Amino acid sequence: MYKVDKKGPRMKKAKFSKAVITKELWRRFTKEYEEYKDMSWDNFFQYWKDIATTIRNETVYNPLGVKLEKFTGELKLQYLSYKFKASDYGTSQEIGEKVNYLNIVTKGKVAKLKWERRKAVRYNKMLQFYAFDNTRELTIMAKNYILSNPNSLRIERNTLGGHYVWRQKRK
Repeated sequence: MYKVDKKGPRMKKAKFSKAVITKELWRRFTKEYEEYKDMSWDNFFQYWKDIATTIRNETVYNPLGVKLEKFTGELKLQYLSYKFKASDYGTSQEIGEKVNYLNIVTKGKVAKLKWERRKAVRYNKMLQFYAFDNTRELTIMAKNYILSNPNSLRIERNTLGGHYVWRQKRK
């Protein structure tokens, strides 16, 4: 039996933050790593902007995406699975029935920027409490890449319903 600690930390409502690079992070970084103790805020911020640019480029231009460190998942630009039919909302409202989204360039497939964390959750349970919201710059890069190279994107893999094949019970 487990005993519940009533004074333990709890998940509660909190304010959402989209700022990852903060002055507090800079202060902790300069204290923890002695070789960077003289690094200014501007240099620190520029360093992280360069990392973010590299991650954006790899996410959009690399067909396999980019694998993030510390078991935080992967960022990818992929077509949704072939059975998925996206509907054109405006046309569907005019006609009164569902009309699939047609795009001659991508042959009807719909691309999506995705944070794949299926394998990472196994090692980092807290990932389920975070969300991915892509930036406007990443969306514009993805759109331009899709229009110029529609055949280079991969199709999202189909899942097995959340169970791995080797974990299923044998009869």
